[in-house]
Amino acid sequence: MCYDADCFVSDGLNTYLQNYSVKPSVDFYTVHEGVWERHKADRTDCYRELSVQNTRGLIPMGIELEVEHNYDAYEQSVEDAIYEAITEMHSKLPCLGKSYDKHSQLVIAKYDGSLDDGAEFVSQPMTIAAHKAFNWSAIRGKGFYAWDASTCGIHVHVPKSFFTNKQLWIFLKLHQSFITEANNRELLRWIAGRGHAHYAKWEMPFYDSVEPSRSLLAVACSRYSSGTDRYTMINLANKYSIELRYFQGNINIDGIMSRLEFIQAMYDFSVVVSGLPHRNIAKISEDWVQHFVQFVYANGAEYPLFEKKLLATVRWGAGSGFLDLHKTVSELITAGKGR
Repeated sequence: MCYDADCFVSDGLNTYLQNYSVKPSVDFYTVHEGVWERHKADRTDCYRELSVQNTRGLIPMGIELEVEHNYDAYEQSVEDAIYEAITEMHSKLPCLGKSYDKHSQLVIAKYDGSLDDGAEFVSQPMTIAAHKAFNWSAIRGKGFYAWDASTCGIHVHVPKSFFTNKQLWIFLKLHQSFITEANNRELLRWIAGRGHAHYAKWEMPFYDSVEPSRSLLAVACSRYSSGTDRYTMINLANKYSIELRYFQGNINIDGIMSRLEFIQAMYDFSVVVSGLPHRNIAKISEDWVQHFVQFVYANGAEYPLFEKKLLATVRWGAGSGFLDLHKTVSELITAGKGR
């Protein structure tokens, strides 16, 4: 495998703090058997089976990672820290194995007016395999911090084109179950690192011209929410992507990756459940979160950081009593993809 600065961008890296309105062209990236792959992104909100096949069922996730900067911790400006971080992130990026012959710049830094003295690191949509292969550790040791900053969050964009209508409905129903039942709310608060807030309201998208019981189904079929507030936990206002806004900022690499595994697990759960007989879906719908957690435990090799994080807890771990094994749907327990 080659490592060459010319492999990732044809006209040099942009290491400056860029305007918030900057929107680079988008591609989907994944890594398979150690080889990076770049695929054309779908400019559509309709389901695209070929794109799902190209990434072998791993959903591309574009991260917006908000960080603050402490000058005293590293004795350099935020601009200099960004220059070092962006350069280190891309310094050993391998050439592509297929598709295009060069990478776009995979991460840029943007100005964000909601931050006091920081930046927003914005990535190309990459699968969990690509994110784990990318040098995210380059943001550490340069005076950046996020977890202890009330201003910082992690927003993750996933393509609408990776969901059939039924899969997106299940994905939304799972989120609804997380925020409407007290014990599930506490679990999501623990996973996300924060709860309901004005910049990430725990409110579901809705379709106001249909009866409430069919609202999420209408949202899933239209890829549209009647609400105009972008600051909800699930923002559908973007034309081609769904923005998940509910994570607290974090520059701990395992912390970032475990949350991306959580999103991948929710996506896999939605795909698997969508293919089950109606009687099984009806049983799962009695408590979506209960069955989702069982799915994660049963297929933990796919989500090692997130599963370990759950298993280590007293409140939601395997011996906590949170899971009701009488509700088990066997097809979820044997649904491992073995990627």
